Amino acid sequence: MTSRRAFLKTASAAALAAPAVHPLLTWAADASAINLPGKDGMIVRSYRFLDLETPVEFMTDWITPLNHFFVRNHMFEPPAKIDASTWKLTIGGEVEKAAHADSRRLAESPRPLRY
Repeated sequence: MTSRRAFLKTASAAALAAPAVHPLLTWAADASAINLPGKDGMIVRSYRFLDLETPVEFMTDWITPLNHFFVRNHMFEPPAKIDASTWKLTIGGEVEKAAHADSRRLAESPRPLRY
């Protein structure tokens, strides 16, 4: 069983160490890392990757507007500009046959593509 004295000693050491840890975590507070037009007022959960959450005050309807919809990216930031003429979508993995589509085919499709 931990004595009161040991608890207070550990708590005091942690309180003294807290200011020393703060500078080590400043990389996570780089506000210049995220700049998404139309996503003002979102809760930033992570500056390292794109991770924005919808605040409760934006939830006023059953359908969430696109500019208030959450953003999740567990990898790196997407490129700022994508060339539609060379962009391709591949759906693969545990499927019988991989599906491929380009931006032209997706734009011309009147209904969901079936493979």
